[in-house]
Amino acid sequence: MAELFREEQPHLQPLPASGFAFFRQSVRTVDDAGLVQVEGLYYAALPAAPHGEVTVRAFAQSIEILDARGQLLRRHPKATRKGAFVLEGTDRIFNPSRETTRMLARMDKIGPRTAASRASSSPASAARASARSTASCNCRADTPVPTSRQSARSCSPPTASPTRR
Repeated sequence: MAELFREEQPHLQPLPASGFAFFRQSVRTVDDAGLVQVEGLYYAALPAAPHGEVTVRAFAQSIEILDARGQLLRRHPKATRKGAFVLEGTDRIFNPSRETTRMLARMDKIGPRTAASRASSSPASAARASARSTASCNCRADTPVPTSRQSARSCSPPTASPTRR
């Protein structure tokens, strides 16, 4: 046994100063906000593309996000509160389509009249509404269309002209 040890001794290396860092690895999909969800917490994954897949390593105190080649994209301290978002202001992606969807959903919850106004929010319907407001307040076609506050003061419904005998 001693002979085998002497034979292998030149190839032996010292043990690392710290123990091996254990982690749980999984593949996650980046959502449209540029975040990945890990154990009920959300972490910024930029520069990973939205709807792309990344590898996530969950250590005891931190999270690592890697791209498809295994290159480290981000390292975050592990959040402690469920549902927390770990991202900086510069990591927030402006997504007008997502914001529009949220606003339209809120309009639907308000009531039927608000939902009906949603249908009339297209540019063509805005032009029709402008034409209706001009016609309803009996303004001349060559004058600018008044705002709603101005129209209450300056445009009144047409009055019947006195008849002459």
